[in-house]
Amino acid sequence: MAKGEKKLGVGKGIILFILFLIVLSLITLTITYAISSNFKKRANKILTKVPGVVGEHFESIPTDEEKKNQLNKLASYYGSLDIESATDKLYIIKQEDEELFNDIKDTMVDLSSTYKKKAGKIIEEIRQIELRGNSIFALYEEIEEEENNKYIDKAKSLGEKTPVMVLEEIRNTLNGLEGEPYNHYVKEMGRTFGYMEEDKAKEILYFLDENFRKDILRKISDEVGKEKAQTIDNLIDEKKANYNNLLKVSEVYENKQPTEAYKDIGSTDKYNVESLANIYMNLSPEQSAKILLQVRDDELVNNLFNKIINLEELFNKDTSITPAISAKLKELKKYDENVKELVATYERMEPGNVADIIDNMINDNPNMVLDILREMKRTKLSQVLKEMEAEKASNISKMLLDKEN
Repeated sequence: MAKGEKKLGVGKGIILFILFLIVLSLITLTITYAISSNFKKRANKILTKVPGVVGEHFESIPTDEEKKNQLNKLASYYGSLDIESATDKLYIIKQEDEELFNDIKDTMVDLSSTYKKKAGKIIEEIRQIELRGNSIFALYEEIEEEENNKYIDKAKSLGEKTPVMVLEEIRNTLNGLEGEPYNHYVKEMGRTFGYMEEDKAKEILYFLDENFRKDILRKISDEVGKEKAQTIDNLIDEKKANYNNLLKVSEVYENKQPTEAYKDIGSTDKYNVESLANIYMNLSPEQSAKILLQVRDDELVNNLFNKIINLEELFNKDTSITPAISAKLKELKKYDENVKELVATYERMEPGNVADIIDNMINDNPNMVLDILREMKRTKLSQVLKEMEAEKASNISKMLLDKEN
C-alpha cells in the first residue's frame, strides 16, 4: 500500500510539473504576443485558420496595414475639422481610449506640417479642458481674467486719448525710472499695448525711445502673443520706412527751385497733409517759406502748420520750426508786396526813366531788380532793356534766364 501511495505521489508531481510548463508557456506566449508586433501578426494569421468562433474572432482583427489606413483616415478627418470641433471629439476619445487618442495624434503629426501644427493646438486645448477641473487652476483663471479685463480697460482708455497725451504720460513716468520699478512698468504697459488695436499701438510706440519700444514688444510677445507683437512691429517698420523716404524727398525739394517744388508740394494732389508736414518739417525755413508763398489756400497752410506742430510734439522736439517758417513767410510776403507796388509804378513810367533806375539799383540790390523785371509785362521789359547799354542789357537778360532756371 505504501508502495502504491508513493507511485501516486510521483504521478501527481509529474502532472503538476507538466501543468506548470503549460502555464509558463502560455504566460510566455501571452507576453510575447503583447510586446512583439511580428509575433502577434504571425499568431493572428495562424489563429484565423482555427475553425469556429476563435477563427472568426482573429479574422476580424485588422492587420497593421489596415490599422495604418484606418488611422490615416481618422487623422485626416480630425485634421480637416476646425480646432474647436476637433478638440471636442478627440477629448471624448481620450476619455474612453487614450491609446487610440495617442495613435490618432501621432498620425496627424506624421501626415503633414499643417496637421502637426493643428495637433499641437488641439493637445493644448485638451490640456486646458482637463486643467479646468482643477480648483487651483479655476481660481488662477479667474484672477487672470480679472487682470486681463483691467488691461483691456486701460488699453481702451489710452486709445481714446490723443497720441501726444499718451506719449507725455509715458515719458513723464519713465523719467528716472530704472531697475525693478522699470521692469514692472514695462510688464504693465506691454500687456496694455497688447490689448490695444495694432494701428493705435503703432502710432504711440513708433515715437517712443527705441530701447523701451523693444522691451514693450518683447513683453507683448510674452504676455499676449508673438503674432500680436510681430504685427505691431511690422506696422512700426512700415511707418519708419515711410518717414525715411520722406526725408529723402525733403532733400530733393530743398535743392529745387521753389516754383518747381510748389508743383509737387504746394497742394495735397501728390502727398497728404501728414506727408507734407513731414517734408516741410525737414526743409529749411527759407525754402519752406518760398514754396508756401505761392500757396493761395490759407486753410491748407494752417492745417500744415498744425500738423507740423503735432509731429514735433510726437517726436518730443525741444523747439518748433513753424515760428521760423512763419517769420520768413511774413518777410517774403512783405517783399512780394513791395515788388508788386514797384512794378505797378514802373509800368506807368517812361522806359528811359525806368532804365536809369534799374541801372542804379542793379549793383546794390540785384535780386529785387530781377524780381521786378520778371513781373513786368514783356513789352514793357523789352522797351526798358532797349534804353540800356547793350552790354548791361545783355547781362541782365542772362541773369533773368539764370533766375528762371
